[in-house]
Formats: sequence, C-alpha cells, structure tokens
Amino acid sequence: MSTSNLMNKKKNFFSPKTSSLPVLSKEEALRNLPTEDSAEEGPLCGSILLSRRDARELVVKILYAHELSQDSWENLVKFFLPRDENKYYQFCRQLCYKLKTGWEEIDKHIISKSEKWDFNRIAIIDKLVLRMAIAELLFFPDIPPKVTINEAIEIAKVYSTNNSSRFVNGILDAVYNEIKDSIHKDNPNNKTNNKDHK
Repeated sequence: MSTSNLMNKKKNFFSPKTSSLPVLSKEEALRNLPTEDSAEEGPLCGSILLSRRDARELVVKILYAHELSQDSWENLVKFFLPRDENKYYQFCRQLCYKLKTGWEEIDKHIISKSEKWDFNRIAIIDKLVLRMAIAELLFFPDIPPKVTINEAIEIAKVYSTNNSSRFVNGILDAVYNEIKDSIHKDNPNNKTNNKDHK
C-alpha cells in the first residue's frame, strides 16, 4: 500500500464518531500498518498539535492502533509522532511511555472499579480513554485531576457511544477517590487550574 493510500485510510479510520471507529480483524489491522519507509510520514504528517486535548486524542488513536495490531509501541509512536515536536507532542510521547510502562497497574484500577462489567466486554474506546486518563492521574501529578477527568469525558463523547461519558466519569471518579491521597501527597499544589493543562 502506498504512503498516500495509507494516510487516507488512516484519516477515515480515525474520524470522530463517523461509525464509532470500525472493528477490524487483526489481519486487516496488520495489513494497514506502516512500512519502514512510510513510517517517516505518519497519518498526521503536516498537522500540528495545538493543545493537550489534541495530544490526548492522538494518544487514544495510538492506543487503538496498538489494540488492533499489537505492533510495538516504538513503531506506532514513530509512525504517529513527527521528529519536530512542540510541547504537546512531547506530552503525547511522555503519556505513551507512561502507558507502556504502567499498563498492568492501570488495568488493575479499571478492573477493580468495574466489578459490574466484564473487563473484556467494556467498549474498546471507553477502555482506551480510561487507560489514558488513569495514566495521567497516576503519573502526571502536575495536571489537576478535574482537568484529566473532564478531558476524558469529552473525548469519550466524541469517539465512543452516547452512554460512554457517564461510564468513564464513574470509573475515573472511583479511581481518583482511591488514589487522591497519594496524589496530593506527591504534589499538594495540583489543584491549581492552569489553562495550559487543557
């Protein structure tokens, strides 16, 4: 597949709520992965992240690609993130790294707070948004938890089902209430509402 066709396919693949993101088989996902040559030009080549919201949405897309393809984090980050980075790309890269290293701990939090649901049957986008937000709560104490939770809710509204925002809100509130003492201990000033966090 040529780079241009790959880019066009990826743009459709990640369009917000056009079809709640298509369900592909692992074989289809593997066929859509970039080659070494095309990895230099990811699907967002030429675009610029202008906010942490943009960065968070890109993280969810990287997580989705990883979920389907099981390709390495290194390949996917290389494909999606350009070499010339502003601070939002750097945030995106840092968040991906924390997700990679904290994956097991993050999923334990989701499982423990979703006892009424089978973990494997949670909507895929809901699960990915939860993973991203919990990584922020655990590993980015400088970001106010309220900002993290509100951003996750808004992203779920855009990319997942109509009921997803309530589900995501409930799980994240429960996780935050469990870990907030350690968060405040690590960074007592994290309640500051700095617009740069959004």
